[in-house]
Amino acid sequence: MVVGAVIKWFAAPSITPMGLAWDGKTLWHSDDTLNLIYQINPITGAVIKWFASPNITPQGLTWDGKTLWHSDRGVNLIYQINPITGAVIRSFAAPANSPRGLTWDGHTLWNCSDVSDRIYQLETH
Repeated sequence: MVVGAVIKWFAAPSITPMGLAWDGKTLWHSDDTLNLIYQINPITGAVIKWFASPNITPQGLTWDGKTLWHSDRGVNLIYQINPITGAVIRSFAAPANSPRGLTWDGHTLWNCSDVSDRIYQLETH
C-alpha cells in the first residue's frame, strides 16, 4: 500500500465541509454554510442523523468519549453538545477570536485560532 493513497471516499453530505470527528463507531461532520452537524456511517457514507449547529459558523469538532465539542468562529464560542439530541450542554468563550480546530486528548480540550496563531489547552471541568 502507498502511504497517503486514498483507501475510500464518499461525498460529504454538505455544501461546505469543515470539522470532522470520530466517536469510535461513526463520523461527525460540520458544515458552516448550512450550519448543520451530521452523524455519518463511515462504511456507506449515509447520514445517520443531523441537527442544527448551536450558532452560525460551525468549524472544529471533537469527541470526548460521551459528548461532542464544537467550535464556532462566527461567535467565538466553544460548545459541548449532547450527541443524541443536539442540545447544548454548555458553552464558553473561546480563548481567541476565530476558534477553528478542536481535539480531545483524553483529559482536556485543545483549540487553535487562525487569528492569534496559537494552540490552547483548555480546562473543561
